[in-house]
Amino acid sequence: MSIGLVNYCVPDGEAHLKALEIARNINEKGPIALRMAKKAIDEGLEVHKTSSLALEEECYEQTLNTNDRLEALAAFAEKRKPRYTGD
Repeated sequence: MSIGLVNYCVPDGEAHLKALEIARNINEKGPIALRMAKKAIDEGLEVHKTSSLALEEECYEQTLNTNDRLEALAAFAEKRKPRYTGD
C-alpha cells in the first residue's frame, strides 16, 4: 500500500461488500463529471501526453456550463449534499 498500488485490503469474502461501498460512493457524484472523467481516462490512455492533456481540458470544459456544476457549487457553499440531475 505504501507505493500506491493497493487502495484497500479486506478480509476474505468481503471484497464484494467493499466494491458495493465504492460503487455507491461513485454513484453519488455528478453524472456529467463522471462521464467526462471516464472519457478522459479511457481515451487518454491511448494517446500521447500532450494530446491527453488537451482531451482532459476538453472534457472539463464540457462540465462548465451545466446545471450539475451550478448545483455542486451551491451545495458546497450551503454545506449540503448536492442533488445532481444530469443536466
